[in-house]
Amino acid sequence: NRQLVTQEQLDVVDELKKAGVTGSMNPITANLQINKQLDTLEDVLIKMSRASDAFIQIQPNAVLNRAKQKFSTAVQELPGTMANKQSTRLINEYITQFQAFVKKHGNTAEGLREARKDFDYWLEKQGVHLGEADLTMRGQAGRIIRESVNETIAEVVPESDELLSRMNKLLKIKPTVVEKARKTSTNAVGRYLQWSGFD
Repeated sequence: NRQLVTQEQLDVVDELKKAGVTGSMNPITANLQINKQLDTLEDVLIKMSRASDAFIQIQPNAVLNRAKQKFSTAVQELPGTMANKQSTRLINEYITQFQAFVKKHGNTAEGLREARKDFDYWLEKQGVHLGEADLTMRGQAGRIIRESVNETIAEVVPESDELLSRMNKLLKIKPTVVEKARKTSTNAVGRYLQWSGFD
């Protein structure tokens, strides 16, 4: 009694194949391949952004205004999570952090890409799982900022939508692969300890 595979799952499998991931690959190698592919797609996006920066100026508050609009929508859609002072404080903290990255990289399409890359890394260190439907306050606040950045870039780099969609498919499967890789490495360490007589 096999479950039917959804189109979304097929798309993720397709993206994994493009990343060079195979079914027989161990999770640690698969995770490295996914990271490599994410970096490659990110590099293409940055090059596209750099090309558009020669012609188009991004408005200084474009990301901020978009994030504020998305936050008020989130308050209406998820009042239990987002309609409180704590979430307002959190979104302001995330905006301030993102703006610090923008200050470092510049308010251009390329700068916003680099700032979002730094912000993603910072979010992961905060315990937010990128690519997952993270409905926690932190997850939603992170999603609001990330989407605001992506949409602002997409206005000046229309081709970025497809690349971001491809990256998102890899990010969705990444937590599962990372968890399997973690178990694999733990088992490997356990086996080594057994073989060497420490266990």
